[in-house]
Amino acid sequence: KAVTHRLLYFPEIYWFLPKNFSRDYLPLAPSHHIRKEVDRFKRDVLRAPEGKYTAVHMRTLENECPNLMASLLWAVNATPYQRKVAPMQCEMSPRYIAMAQKEHIGHKQIVFLATDNQDPAKDERILRYGAVQYQSAVHKRSSLYFMAIDFWLMVESEIFLPNVLSSVGWNVCYLRIQRGKSCYNFFINPHITP
Repeated sequence: KAVTHRLLYFPEIYWFLPKNFSRDYLPLAPSHHIRKEVDRFKRDVLRAPEGKYTAVHMRTLENECPNLMASLLWAVNATPYQRKVAPMQCEMSPRYIAMAQKEHIGHKQIVFLATDNQDPAKDERILRYGAVQYQSAVHKRSSLYFMAIDFWLMVESEIFLPNVLSSVGWNVCYLRIQRGKSCYNFFINPHITP
């Protein structure tokens, strides 16, 4: 009997772009207004104007993250290490965050949380670890403005923990890669299709 898996759907075109396509990301920069607000938040809230903070992208994908991750791992014929760490991207537990910080810098640092707000319990767990979120008295969390602030705070962090299933995470990682930064456990090769 044939084994069937859910269709992996990535609306972006990353899977089909030529090698080294991410070089086109290099000129991207935030608008003046966004740049000022990102700098203010890094200085006043994170107290890390030089970018010495960890950014976590909590993306639950309508609570389908574990199922979609399992399908992705099957599709890319994942290694044992990928099978171990990939599901952790659906949880972003304090243990996983601490593991990333220990591997990269050897100690804990302040954490910025960007989230889809679909699982408040998971968000709260990360906030109890000491994370902070961007807040605005003017803009809704669902606004493009809010997303732009979160996006650039993720790009400019010292350590970034993406969810490999997230299109935002992919875009953040490509900007980071072009700037000589890494993305923790970003294990997919964007130059091949699964």
